[in-house]
Amino acid sequence: MSNQNNNENEKLKLYIPMNVRNRVDFFPGFGAKEAREALTIFAFFIPVAIIAYIITGQSLPVVIALFGGGFLGVTFTTKDALNLSVLDYLKDSINFMNSQKNYKYKPKNEYE
Repeated sequence: MSNQNNNENEKLKLYIPMNVRNRVDFFPGFGAKEAREALTIFAFFIPVAIIAYIITGQSLPVVIALFGGGFLGVTFTTKDALNLSVLDYLKDSINFMNSQKNYKYKPKNEYE
């Protein structure tokens, strides 16, 4: 009887796989959507590189700005095991800072 209950319990268990993605990634956590976001971040650094070249007249700040922009773009958009990126964490933090935290209400005595 006990063996039969064990078999029934095994049949009733629900197995939920972890970290299964329904898209193709270039490397873990970085797919086409993240590539578009990284290119947007990189595109922001192109004018920074141009301004750095105009100010200094040297190519080293340009190279640093472009490689730094590419590195930051990929680093900020790559998702971790919880499917969140650094950019997602920053967005969530900003949303939390801007949300209401003080709720003005008067507690009511339930027993009156």
